[in-house]
Amino acid sequence: RSEPYDPYLPRGGAAGSSSGATRGAGGSTQTAHIQKQIDETVSAMRDNIASVAERGERLDALQDKTGE
Repeated sequence: RSEPYDPYLPRGGAAGSSSGATRGAGGSTQTAHIQKQIDETVSAMRDNIASVAERGERLDALQDKTGE
C-alpha cells in the first residue's frame, strides 16, 4: 500500500527514513532559509492584495462621485 502524497516529505521517503538523517543540519538550515523566503513572499503578496482592494474601493468611490 502506498502512502498518501505529502509535499513536506522527500520523494520516496517517510519522515523517519534514513535518507533524511544523512542530510544533517545543513538541510534543515537550508530548509529554514527557504521557509523564511516563502514567508516573506507570502507577506508581500498579502500586502499587495490589501493594497489592490483599497485601491478598488477608492476607485469605486471616485466613480460614484463622478456619476452624481
